[in-house]
Amino acid sequence: MSEVLNVALGLFGLFLLISTANSVIRTLVVPRVMSSTISNMVAVGTLGTVGFIARRMKSYRGRDRVQAWGGPLTILGLLIVWLGLFWLSYALMMQTLSGMSMATAFRESGSSLFTLGYATNERAQLIALDFFAAATGPITIGLMIGYLPTLYGSFSRREVEVTQLGWQAGEPNWGPELLARQATLGTLDELPDLWRAWTSWAADVSESHTTYSVLVAVRSTRSKRNWGLALLAVMDAAALQLSLMPQLPQARARMLLREGVQCLRALELIVGARTIAWTDDSQREGSHTEREVTLPRAEFDRGVARVRASGAPISVPEDEAWEVFRLWRARYEDWAYELLLRIDAVPAWWSGRRRPDTAPEPTPELGPIVATGPGDAGSAGPAEVHSGRPGRTRVRPLDGSADSSGAKSRPGGDGAVGSGHAGRAHRHSSEHSETEGSAGKRRREARRVRKERQRNLRESGEPQLDKDL
Repeated sequence: MSEVLNVALGLFGLFLLISTANSVIRTLVVPRVMSSTISNMVAVGTLGTVGFIARRMKSYRGRDRVQAWGGPLTILGLLIVWLGLFWLSYALMMQTLSGMSMATAFRESGSSLFTLGYATNERAQLIALDFFAAATGPITIGLMIGYLPTLYGSFSRREVEVTQLGWQAGEPNWGPELLARQATLGTLDELPDLWRAWTSWAADVSESHTTYSVLVAVRSTRSKRNWGLALLAVMDAAALQLSLMPQLPQARARMLLREGVQCLRALELIVGARTIAWTDDSQREGSHTEREVTLPRAEFDRGVARVRASGAPISVPEDEAWEVFRLWRARYEDWAYELLLRIDAVPAWWSGRRRPDTAPEPTPELGPIVATGPGDAGSAGPAEVHSGRPGRTRVRPLDGSADSSGAKSRPGGDGAVGSGHAGRAHRHSSEHSETEGSAGKRRREARRVRKERQRNLRESGEPQLDKDL
């Protein structure tokens, strides 16, 4: 090998060593968004391969199962590529300094890098490189080991709120369903607490997912659950509250929407979404009247109808509410749609298109809620809770007896006054027989519901939490 080529290989090895160390530090140590060519190439290659395979699946559930490997394989791929590049760089420099063959140089480099110690020599010019290589391998592996608990801690914090939203907004999450369920349960006055929790969630995700960008590719534990879709649904619900029910407290909803926009902008840098050109903050906050949302008006009307059917106190005509909602959604729709497209979130209502085109998964409505207490003063056992006006509920026992509103037939006429103890004894006997008959009905109904639930679980393969409510 010529002297010039030998020196060139040594310099290339030094450049490779510096570049790889820089990639490790930027990815695992520096707590801010810093681009790394090596890390980006590994992520693009891994996620691109996984995505290519996933697009060959016929159903979204199949795509989701394949893409669940994207994040873990990216993490493992980074460690393998870093160690491989360190191995190559030290081998090239050792070959240049000692003049040994390339095979011997790779053997010496691997022995030092992985602290195996079987390839020793007495070449004084390689002692320093041997020490550096022996430190590089354990340091890189140690940084990755320390990186994983932090990574999965951030993932767990993210998924806690997303999991809780599963019954609050249905799965897949949908903004109108969130408001409808709150109205059904009579908990609209608790919305500020929900907005506060999701404001903190958006800030945490914005910080953690820019620091540890591989988290964007780590998917939720269920195919119908997605953290990006959850954020969009909560922001839509907040915008709907501001446009349909302005009489409710607005401060927390506005704070959520602003923090959500900032979160989506930060995530845009990670997923490589297209940039919307704003020259300054005033344009970003005040020029949305010139932009049009892609959500059709008919879809908005369908969502409003769902909220209205739940008994929510809508106080604004739909035409006026649409104008207000459109202005709010224009602030975040483009970024949200691009994020959901890039991470291939579950297709859902109001969430944009997917690649390949996939029909949205419907969000189930909240079914009857089975209470464990008595339905009224004269019956015991489970009862269905149905929504009425906001803040009020009506309980109807499952055995078909009267509800707790007191709408029960009462003995009428003057003849009832003189019935005395005989009438009360007759009613007591009738109630006793009705109670025994009701218990049998409840047992049969419980068996029927249990069999139907088991059949649904076998067919879907996933827990149907919405029907269990």
